[in-house]
Amino acid sequence: MRSDISRFLMFAFMALFLTACKSVTVDNPVNGEVYTDIPDIQLSFPSGRPDPFEVSLNGQDITSVFAVTDAGASATAASIESYILSGENLLKVVKPDTSVVSFIYDISGPVVHVTSVTDGATLTVVGYAEDPSGVASLTANGSAVTLADDNSFTASIAAASYIEFVAQDSLGFTSTQKYADESVVMEEAMALRINRNGLDFMVAEIETLLEGDDLGALIPSDPILDQGFIVASVKAYVTGASLGSADVAMDVTGSGGNFDLSGKFNNLWASYTVVIDWPWPLPNSNIDGTLTVDFVDFSGDVNVSAGGAAVNVGVNNLNLNLDTIRTDIESFPDWLLIPFYEVFEGLFEWILEGMLESMIPDLVSDFLDTFSADLELVLGGGTIKPSILPESFASPNNGIDITLDSHIYALTSNGPKNVGSAFGTSAALPSPTSTTPAGDEKDVGVIMSENAINQALMAATEAGVLNITLGADDIPELGGVDTSAGNVRMTFVPTAAPTIDLVRDLDAGLGTLEFNDFYIGFESYNSTTEVWSLFVGATMDIKVTADLGIAENNAIAIEVVGLPSINVRDIDDSSTIGLNESLVNSLLEEFMPIVLPTILNTAAAIPLPTFAGYGFNVGDLWVEDSAANFVALAGNLIKVEATAAATASRTYVSVGGVQAKGIFGLGSAVIEADVVTIDVAGSEDGMAYRYSVDGAPFGLWKNRTEINLYGLRTGDHEVTVCSRNAMMVVDTDCDVVTFTTN
Repeated sequence: MRSDISRFLMFAFMALFLTACKSVTVDNPVNGEVYTDIPDIQLSFPSGRPDPFEVSLNGQDITSVFAVTDAGASATAASIESYILSGENLLKVVKPDTSVVSFIYDISGPVVHVTSVTDGATLTVVGYAEDPSGVASLTANGSAVTLADDNSFTASIAAASYIEFVAQDSLGFTSTQKYADESVVMEEAMALRINRNGLDFMVAEIETLLEGDDLGALIPSDPILDQGFIVASVKAYVTGASLGSADVAMDVTGSGGNFDLSGKFNNLWASYTVVIDWPWPLPNSNIDGTLTVDFVDFSGDVNVSAGGAAVNVGVNNLNLNLDTIRTDIESFPDWLLIPFYEVFEGLFEWILEGMLESMIPDLVSDFLDTFSADLELVLGGGTIKPSILPESFASPNNGIDITLDSHIYALTSNGPKNVGSAFGTSAALPSPTSTTPAGDEKDVGVIMSENAINQALMAATEAGVLNITLGADDIPELGGVDTSAGNVRMTFVPTAAPTIDLVRDLDAGLGTLEFNDFYIGFESYNSTTEVWSLFVGATMDIKVTADLGIAENNAIAIEVVGLPSINVRDIDDSSTIGLNESLVNSLLEEFMPIVLPTILNTAAAIPLPTFAGYGFNVGDLWVEDSAANFVALAGNLIKVEATAAATASRTYVSVGGVQAKGIFGLGSAVIEADVVTIDVAGSEDGMAYRYSVDGAPFGLWKNRTEINLYGLRTGDHEVTVCSRNAMMVVDTDCDVVTFTTN
């Protein structure tokens, strides 16, 4: 559905009209008021008791907590306590539609905004502090920062690993904001758990490689036996060799991530030629034949350690025991038989030991070194370097736990310099688990700190990944901003990095995303003058519930799952359309739910672990610890060849009782709700879904059974949903649902 500026102008007139005839008045709380105690809610009905009647607070339905009479409705402070946020709160009478009342619940200290940083031995930091009750003081790393009358500041701060702002408001509330310099390595910031089933993938790969190795290519071209005997001199050549199969077992031992290695090579075969040089006058003779060994048992130790930014693996204490060697030449001379067997036994041991000592360390290190040291992520306008290196190994409960240090930084400098990445606490890393909260056991579990996620967001910002220009080809809805223009584009310029604050019990999401002081501009193109002009521009803040999902580059990215709270800080004076703050808010509230996911999807700067020869299908993501410092995920390994051979599963989705796929003749569903829920019908275990709304770019892959869409505009909509099954095969014949929102 298209929209143009006339819609927003119409909103202004409608707002004035509704103010005059609305049937609900919000008497308390008062719009714009600051409260230090949770206020009671008091509504009055000047036109009588409305029906239907619905009220929301911060996007959540609170109708049930009201005591309702014909004259009005009330809700006590105690009844709304669980819905109240520290800071701005939005109260809305949804039915009948009434303007939003915004009030502040102030129980925290000031917020510090950093708007520019000049690098050097001493950082020049420019910013401002704000608090609805007034800012009393600000320090940076213990030194006082002088505030101007408008609470702005320019401070010289000695470069350090961490910068900590402490601010106090006029009520005595104090806040602390800590930032880690981009050079900081987040020690023990991530961990992996590979359980027994996951390790069996590695063992199966070792067997396959051993069996596929060409023994014939390993045999020497020189004679393996060149010896003179009393009766003659002898040279023996190996002309071919093969291995039937290999059985390998690697049992986890001790506490350091080591293995007991054992197994068996089966059905060894070799062809040979023995050249016997008899003394004169006897003629020389050749003996051609084959040699077989039913099996060779082997055992040893596989030792794993971390060092030098890599996984180090060695095979030690290797022992081989050959079964009886047999040849098909019955008339083999007795005087030659013993040395002949001895040299072949030595040859087989040499070849097989070499295979075990070279292949196993290489494969184990490739499998356990899950983040390549050479990895660089090229994301749009910038390049990110994730340096995620193993720090230690442990082997509890018949699996391997890998602890990793994380350092994610920008290789390009196309974006703004940050004072650092948001740093919470140095909380101890929990033990990783491969079991989801629902009790499903996966092959691999991963856990990472909120600090590492925020460092990745800072790296993406500094690299220039978030300096974005999008046109109507990228977001079709932009084409309706200025219908008189031949083309419309949106520019997005960050001042500082977005941050995510994980929340353990957050409806629909894993955390709260804040993105402050960024500039967004809508430009229109005049085909006659061939000039781009600024339609409207604004500097703003956003706060929104967010989730984590998997981007196309197989990295973790952020997905918006709720309506953003928007604060317009400044309207660009060079805008060609003179909109007031209210109308700019209307414009941004209309487009940010469409634009913001596209922006955030580009910041996929946290790679998933990789396992040699296998894909990794994430099954679930959740906040792991009660203090909400760490996010966890678990998934299964899928062999690349298995994915290549598998077929896609069908995607079936439905909304409002109308299912997609060939039955659009039933008509489009009509939805009257703030949240539109699309059901994913017949989901298989391990299936992930992503979707596109009204032609916008697709979002992130995520295992889910339903899709919730917030804040859709009134009118017709089309949502395309694609699935990826447990074998990571994408269904290219995606499903489409259409519906109308009122």
